[in-house]
Amino acid sequence: PFALAVNDDYTITVGDFDNVNEAILSNVVAFDAYDELEDLAVYVSANGGLLVDTAGTYTVEVTVEDEAGNIATVEFDVTVVAAPVILTAAEVQALIDASTRTDAEMQALIDASIRTDAEIQALIDAAEVTDAEIQALIDAAAITDAEIQALIDTTILEQTGCGSAINIGSSLVALVALGGGFVLFLKRKF
Repeated sequence: PFALAVNDDYTITVGDFDNVNEAILSNVVAFDAYDELEDLAVYVSANGGLLVDTAGTYTVEVTVEDEAGNIATVEFDVTVVAAPVILTAAEVQALIDASTRTDAEMQALIDASIRTDAEIQALIDAAEVTDAEIQALIDAAAITDAEIQALIDTTILEQTGCGSAINIGSSLVALVALGGGFVLFLKRKF
């Protein structure tokens, strides 16, 4: 006779089988060159202490005997793993509810991150920007008369018709406003 393990590293899950022999024999194929399958004796000769409801790895042995008394054995490991946990919708919702923050908790987090006027002033004072540094920033952003004239000349060349004077004036006003806004921004920031 022949005895073959379908899988040498056989794994089952707790709850798949009710008894040890059924779990072991489900991984074995037995046959004989002369005898029919129903004439063979197939049995667990060593169960390795297998517990189908306890996770672990067990070494087992199965024996096959034909009508003439010839035998064959096969040995393999059975690994029992815990069944996966399947949560109900109510259990999932309970987990979500347990990790959800209340409005009061959210407000407390926000309040903890808000800086006072004194803290903001301390940060400003710590920056220690000198008047000379502020003036250097203003000078770097200033537009010279020649640059303003070049912008006006470019605008006049690009524009034609009666609206050009308004567009030139609008461009000049916009440039002056941007420059003034930048200067005010820098002075306020520092």
